[in-house]
Amino acid sequence: MLLCYSTVFLVLIKLSLAAIFLPQRDAFLSKRAGSDVCYRDRRLCYRGKKCIRPDGSTYCYCRSGWTGTFCEKRDYEMPCYNNPCLNGGTCDDTNYPSYTCSCPTGWTGQDCSQIDACQSNPCQNGGTCTNAENSYTCTCPEGWSGQLCSDYGGTFKEEYLLLILWNHFNADDKPSYIYLTTNTPTTVQLSTSDSLDPVIKSKIDQTITIDSAIKILLPPELQGTILQKETKAVRIRSTEPISVVLFDNNYESSDDSSMILPTSKLSTSYTVVSSLPLYSNFPVYSSVFGVAALDENTSVNITLKLSDKTSLVTIDGKVYGDSDTLEMSMNSLETFQIGHGIDLSGTTVSSSNPVAVFSGNRCNMFPGSFTCSHMMEQLPPVKEWDKSFIVPPDFNSNGSLIRMMSDVDSNVIFTRNPSDQTSVLIQAGTFYDLNANSGETVSISSDSPLLVANFIKGTDTNANAGDPYMTIVQGLTQYRDQYRFVASDEYLTNYVTFTIPTSSVSDLRVNGQPVDQTKICFQSQINVSGSDYTVLTVEVPSGFTEVNTASLKPFGLVVNGYRSLDSYGFGGSAVFA
Repeated sequence: MLLCYSTVFLVLIKLSLAAIFLPQRDAFLSKRAGSDVCYRDRRLCYRGKKCIRPDGSTYCYCRSGWTGTFCEKRDYEMPCYNNPCLNGGTCDDTNYPSYTCSCPTGWTGQDCSQIDACQSNPCQNGGTCTNAENSYTCTCPEGWSGQLCSDYGGTFKEEYLLLILWNHFNADDKPSYIYLTTNTPTTVQLSTSDSLDPVIKSKIDQTITIDSAIKILLPPELQGTILQKETKAVRIRSTEPISVVLFDNNYESSDDSSMILPTSKLSTSYTVVSSLPLYSNFPVYSSVFGVAALDENTSVNITLKLSDKTSLVTIDGKVYGDSDTLEMSMNSLETFQIGHGIDLSGTTVSSSNPVAVFSGNRCNMFPGSFTCSHMMEQLPPVKEWDKSFIVPPDFNSNGSLIRMMSDVDSNVIFTRNPSDQTSVLIQAGTFYDLNANSGETVSISSDSPLLVANFIKGTDTNANAGDPYMTIVQGLTQYRDQYRFVASDEYLTNYVTFTIPTSSVSDLRVNGQPVDQTKICFQSQINVSGSDYTVLTVEVPSGFTEVNTASLKPFGLVVNGYRSLDSYGFGGSAVFA
């Protein structure tokens, strides 16, 4: 009987202790396992507790030194115990007995010991990168080949050729840049001569795909040096038509731009146009022109026209004067430039194969300019000249110098206003200058084709619109109904000047929208052969710009912009004829 009471007493003590300590234990386990409820169940968890999550799922919470799904393994038995993942990798042995390593950026492989050469995504044009032993291979999509999938195997439909004209000495360390625009996705290839310095070449040669527009930098070393042959031309090829605009040597106070002609528009006969250097004894004001060869074994003849007949040019030890001819042979992508402190306008370039010719001034200014500025345009060949022109003004400028070049005797009529018409004879191989007033629109009509250049003089009252620049003026037959270009993001303000039949002004569209009347900065009218034309200057934001007419009526285009002590401008060119 006493034994029975003793047993009952012990049971009661155990029950009492359980009532006291089990809640504390449960609270401890709850604290250890968050909101989960845990208890001992050695049938499931050999060296730990069985825990129940709020959603009813269960797991084993293992004692120190034990691991595994059922707490059945020692820690040192697990693959991750000694952390086999190198270089900061994280080990996961959930799928015991195997393990996986999550590698940090730059590393790959089973134990993160292999450099991830694919991390920088070196394969171009949609190629797939696969890591090898501290290297990589590219699997290229159809139409592409090469180590980086950069070699295009398709057909290029369009081609362009450019050079960087001799610029201000402060521009020597400044890059040039080009804007490319397209209507459709286009593969574009930039290439240079194999004879070009490999370091410079590596900064230029590339093959890319563009959908709309892109800006590409060209190294400062591409700027040409005068009076010596170099291999500094850049060839641009594209699978679809594109427009190319060059800004050469982005020096903050001496820069200009040109729309680049496709090589299908190049030819074998050109006439140079530049402006008379304001200070002939300072080389920085020199007039300059450059020639780039497209094909091997191109014979080039340059017949000099020097405004100072007593001036001489020395090339390779030989002295040349006015009307003398320099003969040379040029290979593909070779360039040659001539610069001088006198005006080189009227110099002719003839060649056995098509070449590209650029001209202007290293840096020049006019009376009333704020400071000197680089002036540059690609020249259309003689066969692309026109007979009728409308020369719009720059509304911010003190006026402009309009230079009319002729290669045959030409009877020319220019109109400044209905009551001011002047007839002149421009003899073959000479030019005629007209100084247009501020805000003055001039029309030109000739019985023979002309080359017309417009040298904007700038102003001396506004440093943000004060520098000169030049444009080649489109002929009326070269107008078109759509242009795509990029207004430079390097300038404070950008403008588009339209020259359009007055009846079609309401049809103009800028990026698909009618012209914003609040952005119109200048407007004038002029009558040409009985037809009324309107000149309209509109401010546009930087970036990709498309202008067109809803009625498909052709119009002329000039794009220009300003920043402190610098201006640029280019015209829609014979590329669109």
